[in-house]
Amino acid sequence: MFFKELQAYEENFEDEINFKRFWSNGSQNINYTNYFLDRHSIRLKTTEGTEERVKIVFNKTNLSFGEYDWHVYVPKMKLYENCSIGAFLYADNEHELDFEIGSGSKKDRTKVGANDNELLLFCSSQKNPYKSKIEKIDREQWYKLTLRIQRGKNNKYLVKWLLNGVLLQELQLTYGKRHKFEAYCSLENIHFIGDKPTTQDNYVLFDYFKFTSLD
Repeated sequence: MFFKELQAYEENFEDEINFKRFWSNGSQNINYTNYFLDRHSIRLKTTEGTEERVKIVFNKTNLSFGEYDWHVYVPKMKLYENCSIGAFLYADNEHELDFEIGSGSKKDRTKVGANDNELLLFCSSQKNPYKSKIEKIDREQWYKLTLRIQRGKNNKYLVKWLLNGVLLQELQLTYGKRHKFEAYCSLENIHFIGDKPTTQDNYVLFDYFKFTSLD
């Protein structure tokens, strides 16, 4: 009944039994669990110099129109290193909507004029159509990241990316409810977010995920 009639859901990452019931390990390039509940949050970690991709996925696999909120703590991250904090919706490689936070490459940082105390926030639709916008944010802060998926042209998805309630980007997609999403929290050592491998262990905290249906 939970999966069939879900209209709203909130995960506060406080109860181990509840977490294990509704969330699964979606990690790649790692053969052990590198996340744990930590004082009303979930802490994800990656090991320096690796290509670990640590991910947890909500066990609801047919998400569509709705508002999705992640509350995330962004720590210090070394400049130009390949580590990305992710809050995203995934159907397949051509139907994916992302928030990604990291240092970014020197090229990207120069393009937006980021200073050494700022990280980059990428708001992206991977395809159909592709679009990505970069925002500068301060490190060592909590942020509310929101993906709002409403009905747009011909009942296709109309997506809005919001940071602390402020609209950053809006995009009419070429697909709709036929493509259902899974919701993820992640911390990944991936090459396209920077210029070089990590030289420190990294972490991120999420203290809630919320979903409200708009269908």
